[in-house]
Amino acid sequence: MDRAGNIGSAQRSVQIDRQFSISGHAPADGVTDVGVSSRPRIQFTSAVDPDSVNASSFYASAGGAVLPGTVVVSNDARTAWLYVTGAMPGNSRVEITVEGDLIRSADDRVLDADGDGAAAGRCASASPR
Repeated sequence: MDRAGNIGSAQRSVQIDRQFSISGHAPADGVTDVGVSSRPRIQFTSAVDPDSVNASSFYASAGGAVLPGTVVVSNDARTAWLYVTGAMPGNSRVEITVEGDLIRSADDRVLDADGDGAAAGRCASASPR
């Protein structure tokens, strides 16, 4: 209310276009002495479509060969773990890859996997075991 007794109101709609990206991952790139039973993890800035995070979009490889595994997404859909079948190879450099063009958010945005501000891209993290 102003001094004259007039009452006014206004409505505004604001849309914040936040990029769907990776907010964290483990193990970190270049970390040494990672256990062969470790479970690689990626965290997202918002909920992911669980069907888009699978063995084609989030995987481990060693010596150029993809390691078979299963991806499990958390109940809140903001974290995914990679369970490699059996143990990861010891004394090897294992690369964890996230294919951004294959992963979508729950509201159908494409993942910015490489953190360059544009949708898609690839994130690869390598750790000697």
